[in-house]
Amino acid sequence: MSSKLRRITVTGIMIVAMLAVLIMAMPNTVTAVTLPMYLGITEIRTNDTPNLGYAIGDPNTNGTDGESNKLWSIVEYTGLESDASLKANGAKNIYCLKAGVGFTNTHKRDEYTMSFNMKTQRDDIKGTSDVLKSIVEGTVPYKASSTATEVQVGKYNSILALGDMLYLIENSEEKKLEYLKAAGINAEDWDTVLTRDEIAAVQQAALWYFTNYEEGKTTFDKTGADTTGWLWFTEDGTTYKNLIQYNPTNVAINDSYGAQRQQQAEMLYRYLIQTAKKNSVNYANPETETVPAALTTKSLGYKEVGNNYVLGPINITETEGNTIPYDIDFAFKANGSAIDEDEYTLLNSSEQPVAEGTTIKDLVGENFYISVPKTKGKSFAVSTKIKYSNSVLNLYTAPGNTTQPVLIPEENPEEVPAEISVEIEVEESFDLKLIKRIFEVNGKKVPERIEKVDVSKLNTTDEEGNKITTGDYTLNKKPYGVKKGDIVTYALRVYNEGTIDGYATEITEDIPDGLEFLWMSPEELEKDTTLTAAEKEAIEFNQKYLWGKFKYDDETKDRIVQISTDYLSKENETTTKGNLIKAFGENDGTKTEEDISYKEVYVKMKVVSENTTGTIIRNEAAITEDTDSEGEPVDDRDSHTDIWKKYEDDEDYDNITLEVFDLALRKFIIAVSKDETIENSEYLRNEDGSYKRAPIVDTSKLNTMGEDGKRITTATYNHTKEPVLVQRNDIVVYMLRVYNEGDIDGYAAE
Repeated sequence: MSSKLRRITVTGIMIVAMLAVLIMAMPNTVTAVTLPMYLGITEIRTNDTPNLGYAIGDPNTNGTDGESNKLWSIVEYTGLESDASLKANGAKNIYCLKAGVGFTNTHKRDEYTMSFNMKTQRDDIKGTSDVLKSIVEGTVPYKASSTATEVQVGKYNSILALGDMLYLIENSEEKKLEYLKAAGINAEDWDTVLTRDEIAAVQQAALWYFTNYEEGKTTFDKTGADTTGWLWFTEDGTTYKNLIQYNPTNVAINDSYGAQRQQQAEMLYRYLIQTAKKNSVNYANPETETVPAALTTKSLGYKEVGNNYVLGPINITETEGNTIPYDIDFAFKANGSAIDEDEYTLLNSSEQPVAEGTTIKDLVGENFYISVPKTKGKSFAVSTKIKYSNSVLNLYTAPGNTTQPVLIPEENPEEVPAEISVEIEVEESFDLKLIKRIFEVNGKKVPERIEKVDVSKLNTTDEEGNKITTGDYTLNKKPYGVKKGDIVTYALRVYNEGTIDGYATEITEDIPDGLEFLWMSPEELEKDTTLTAAEKEAIEFNQKYLWGKFKYDDETKDRIVQISTDYLSKENETTTKGNLIKAFGENDGTKTEEDISYKEVYVKMKVVSENTTGTIIRNEAAITEDTDSEGEPVDDRDSHTDIWKKYEDDEDYDNITLEVFDLALRKFIIAVSKDETIENSEYLRNEDGSYKRAPIVDTSKLNTMGEDGKRITTATYNHTKEPVLVQRNDIVVYMLRVYNEGDIDGYAAE
């Protein structure tokens, strides 16, 4: 629906009431003002303390040089009467559009009956009065730089650009500082900064620069280098002083207080005018809605860097020539949920971590990236909300050329949401690892043979970019000493090193020579009278763990040489997912042994070897069937369950060795005495105090294999057997020393 000029004649209370509703409902006009509206002027502004009025130059000299003008504060009243009350106590953003029109004195009120949206009703405004026509059609000179060619830009478009920059009285202190910073005024560099009223006065002056611009007249053209010190103030509406002279007695601050703010006023004034001219080209199309910035990246890319995903590049671009303050709400989500800032790292355009304290807004205009651990998820999204206030520039006037047209800017909060996302397709992997170890001998636990589990690098990427698929397990595989008749309990532990939950559906054990799998059917066991209590307990133990699928030796068809169990399968769960081995998943390098899941199954064997001492019996086991969490067959990434292959991580072993009890006796003379009292000098000692005839023992070959292939079971004892000369009735002292050359502790009991 196109916008139309609104001409309002007030003829009665009902018409006014209906008209107010109409104004609210019509498009292109965003205002809550009820017409008619009554405005007047005052010199003193009341939004800051102390209350001051402002002017360009000293108005008291206006009659002689014509280069001064009061920067009136326009206020709203309840009516035209001289005793009408103020509305909003003067705290309203109302700007004169044309100096020298209307408002002849502070006691006069003007009635406003027409309203327009300056951004969309340019033609309607142009036809309202000669004053407004001159503004719509007028131009001002513009040079992009000191060396650029001067061109003419439209007054009206420049005013629209200026209107979008205006700081409003109700804006926050934080927004004021941001506004001043855009003009090159950093608050931290000054002892004091412009007040709200001073900013409003400078903005009024900048607006008059455009609406009252005439070649050769400099009242409102204070953009030159020689036009400093133009902002004046009054405390009483009569006497004016340069702002440089202002230093309130109730503020403990140095004499530069006023001078600093005067300098800032000049900086702000030049910035507003130059920027409005520069951006005027953006307002040639009245239907164009200017957004200060936007997320320009249309899709989110990623790459793998070590244990992280690096997402990007991401780019938020500010609209060229933008002067609208804005904020950015930034959220980074993994698997649909926002994650905290300390859970990911912002990277700059070189993919290096940004400096501490860097915000998303600091990265506007350049590519940036996000580095996030792979463990955070597979679905990622970046969402932004560009939050700003969309200014509505409402123009109010009345028919004819005698009413001062006024601008009342308003801000409407706006949000521009955007989101980009990526689904990372990761090849999930199934990977079970078996560790077999001796757990008990004759019901007594042996020292833990899994000494250390280091999974800090599991499922991370090595320096060559390859995934590490196996943890680092420190295992004690030194043969454990046993005797014939001992019952050995083996524990078979299955770890899940992959990223998929699953089951060790079948585990298979070999039974080597020297070991016997203890087994009977429940019926046979109940009737048996030959077994020991330990053997019966072992058989019941093996029955509990569901060992079966027996294979027998080829010759006698009597000895069991291989067994299997499905004890850890999905089918044999007694509770929901009771046998499920949870996935280890991706790793950011911080996971520990506590993060890797496992299940265990056990088996008991009896030592029956008749071989000589030192024989090592190696007992092997392997995962021979595995399934995923649904019980469906699945391929292991680094093992083959259908092949019993040594050194794959679904196969493992442990060793026992047959022990021997072996004591060696050595006898040698240590003293000879003439009587029963043996003096120290009568002991046969070397200078170091050792016995001269004691054996020197060489154990270097003990328990090793000799050249004949047989085990060497005796150490070498070198000690003299040369006869010792004695006489009749001498006392001879012999030492009988017992060495243990075997594997078992013991006593020389007799």
